[in-house]
Amino acid sequence: MQLEKDYGSYKRRPDKTLKMWEAAVLLPLVKTPQGLSILFEVRSPDLSWQPGDICFPGGHRDPDDANRAVTAGREMEEELGISSADYEIFGPLDYFYGYNGPVIYPFVGFIIHPEKIRPGKDEVAEVFTVTIEELLNMEPQTGTLTIGTKPDPGFPFQLIPNYSRDWRTREGYKIYFYQYRDKVIWGITGRILYNFLHYLKKH
Repeated sequence: MQLEKDYGSYKRRPDKTLKMWEAAVLLPLVKTPQGLSILFEVRSPDLSWQPGDICFPGGHRDPDDANRAVTAGREMEEELGISSADYEIFGPLDYFYGYNGPVIYPFVGFIIHPEKIRPGKDEVAEVFTVTIEELLNMEPQTGTLTIGTKPDPGFPFQLIPNYSRDWRTREGYKIYFYQYRDKVIWGITGRILYNFLHYLKKH
């Protein structure tokens, strides 16, 4: 059969109609006078998405990126104004599916020349560091968000008359909050940080 031949060589790819996309993020380590630390960014207040939030360098994977580590490094170079000679990527952390669509691929790296950091003001309002020792001694606060679905106007209820017209609760997930002075680290950044610190404690 022709169909059998066609599917024998078919290469699977993601269905983009569901708006799934990949993002890579770099958790940057840096030496400071206080000890080995993690560098965080504060997003510019002028950004349309999550202005003022605390994050790690990262963003969408471009089709031209050879792999996800390249994405994480490229984004950090753009956001912190450094070059590929100024940092080293150690390896990946556990990846996970974000609640709003992306598949997040975190990496851990080390900034060799932090004195060369020149944040791009279009995206980054400021950077700050917190020592790993301080973070390991923090107990994050937690909260739970619940995901739900609700049909839009025009949904063909006549085809499935028993389907609910109201919100349908699907699943809840835990959010981690780390408060450092006047800064609150949470969301995707909080989850990546939690996973990294959990790894350090375990090993």
